[in-house]
Amino acid sequence: MKKLASQWLKTKGSPLRWLLVILPLIFSIGLGSYLGFRKGEFAKGEVELMVITLLTISGLFFSAIFIYLIVDIEKSNHHFFQEKRQDVKRNSVFMSKLVLICAVAIWFYLATLIIFVFFWKLMTGEWLALCLLLKMGLISYLFLLPMLSLYIWLSYLFSINVTVIVAAFTMLSGILLGTTGLGATLWKYVPLTWSLRFTELYLLERVPSIITFMSEYRLFFASSLLLTFVIFVLQLIWYNQGEEKKSLGD
Repeated sequence: MKKLASQWLKTKGSPLRWLLVILPLIFSIGLGSYLGFRKGEFAKGEVELMVITLLTISGLFFSAIFIYLIVDIEKSNHHFFQEKRQDVKRNSVFMSKLVLICAVAIWFYLATLIIFVFFWKLMTGEWLALCLLLKMGLISYLFLLPMLSLYIWLSYLFSINVTVIVAAFTMLSGILLGTTGLGATLWKYVPLTWSLRFTELYLLERVPSIITFMSEYRLFFASSLLLTFVIFVLQLIWYNQGEEKKSLGD
């Protein structure tokens, strides 16, 4: 917990904290205003689907930015000086960063959905199904984990420009293959589309229990977790071997 708290304290002065407040507000107020003024054109289920779909698309892009900002704190601090110290356990440093990144992603989902639901109530006088949205947010988050692992690696190896380009490509690919007919037959084989497709499936099927839903599609959930684990283990091996020294030209 101390190392996790230390990682969070390092973000003081970083744009990360402001983004974690501003982005959920912009998303909720912007989308809520647009849909609220056109309330009669959309059924409640359509509003819920649009919210979670756009949030997932935002997550595909902005999670890369969040991760880079977390990693960049050490990059800017004498090229990982703290992490290269002999008296520092590298595994614990890496794990604390990983936990912080997961917590930041969870906050982004949770804060955005809660703010949106309350803003929607203010705009229309109606409540959306917050519990349903949170369940879909959880599904989206679980399928986003492989991309989070990949973004961590990219952030250590490359500059913000490369990270943004990859995030933008990932987001656009997710939109094309995850929300249109272009990916009708391919999406099952493209992990970056799973968060979009399965949140839609959960809403359409109206499965009472998220556990039942996860059991029905357990192969995909297991694949997502396995892929995340494999990427994480490879990163940990690379991290402990000090490969970041080469990538940074040390």
